[in-house]
Amino acid sequence: MTDNGKSKASAWNNPDFRSDLAFPKLTEEMVERLRSYGREETLPASVPLFTHGERQVDMFVVLDGEVDVSLPTVDGESKIIAHHQRFDFSGELNLLTSQGSLVEA
Repeated sequence: MTDNGKSKASAWNNPDFRSDLAFPKLTEEMVERLRSYGREETLPASVPLFTHGERQVDMFVVLDGEVDVSLPTVDGESKIIAHHQRFDFSGELNLLTSQGSLVEA
């Protein structure tokens, strides 16, 4: 709740929300520079990369396929907040702080 008693609108419903800043896309050159820091993996569909609350989650770059990022809801379901495709990447501040992940993918 805000100080005036009204509910805060989620960022995704906010007309000032900048999706391009929240979810930047890597260039081919950026992906090439990242290759030496990781390894390429192929995973079957519907395999979770990480779950809500998990710590020490790696950064994932989508080279092929898609990854849905979701937030858990109070009713135990989940709400998709991002749909990552080629050269999109996952990552939260917890990569640096080791706090639990806020989302799952």
